Amino acid sequence: MAAGSTVSLPASNYDCVGPILHRFFRLYGDGSGERIVALNDFALFRSVFGKPSTDGGTAAAFDFNGDGQINLLDVAQFRSRFGKVLEF
Repeated sequence: MAAGSTVSLPASNYDCVGPILHRFFRLYGDGSGERIVALNDFALFRSVFGKPSTDGGTAAAFDFNGDGQINLLDVAQFRSRFGKVLEF
C-alpha cells in the first residue's frame, strides 16, 4: 500500500497518512520506533531480558511470542532482525 492510500473496510474508510502510518507498521525489535533494529534497541532489549512482559515500559514490545516472558525465544527473534530496516 502506498503512503496516503485509503483502506476500505466494511462500513468504514481509514486514511493511512503521515505519522499514523508509521505507527501502523512495526518491526519487531525496534523499541525506539525509528524503523531500524539497532544498538539502542539492543540496550532496551537487554534492560528487559529475563523479566515478565507485564513489567511495564518497553517490556511488552519485546515479547515476540506472547508467552509473558522476555526469554531466549525472544532473543532469537531479536537477533534475526538486528540491523534490519522497515522500508516503506
